[in-house]
Amino acid sequence: MLDLMEGRVEEARREAQTARRLNSQSFSAALAQAMLLSSGGRAEDARTLLDRALHTPLDANGRTIAQSLARHGLSL
Repeated sequence: MLDLMEGRVEEARREAQTARRLNSQSFSAALAQAMLLSSGGRAEDARTLLDRALHTPLDANGRTIAQSLARHGLSL
């Protein structure tokens, strides 16, 4: 995400791909990919990816990142 914010789009793309390859369930990797999509004019695809990442169950109890953020007082 920092690479993207600093304008290094190709480096950001490579880093996001590496992160996804290392951990396909990584929220950080999904967030980075969503930012890349958004910066490339694909805002709807970015939102879809982010929504999926936020609402995918993390554990056997079905808890999600969205629930965790809400529990800690952060709004989406």
